[in-house]
Amino acid sequence: MDPKSIFVTEKVGGIIGEVLELHLKSKTYKADESKELSLKISDEIKTKVKEETLIERYKLVCIVWIGQDRGQGVYITSRCLWNSHFDNFAQNSYKNDHLFAQASVFALFVE
Repeated sequence: MDPKSIFVTEKVGGIIGEVLELHLKSKTYKADESKELSLKISDEIKTKVKEETLIERYKLVCIVWIGQDRGQGVYITSRCLWNSHFDNFAQNSYKNDHLFAQASVFALFVE
């Protein structure tokens, strides 16, 4: 019942970073656009992770935060109940002069 392949955090972290930079490189922060942009980025990250890692029997949960950068400090935390042998997560962040973004992908093995 063990997974045939495991979730590789380094590879997924790279995918997250690429997608964040692709979508946010030339963006300025606009609060009314952040929700749609977060959903779009989250869907693209999930799709790319599924295509490029080929992990089976994992439920992927992707969360993206986008906020305005005004020199403030921001801490984002999360908690999850999981099987420490198979479940894992990856995250990456992006920042430019106008905004910051952080994305996390949680991979939960479905037995």
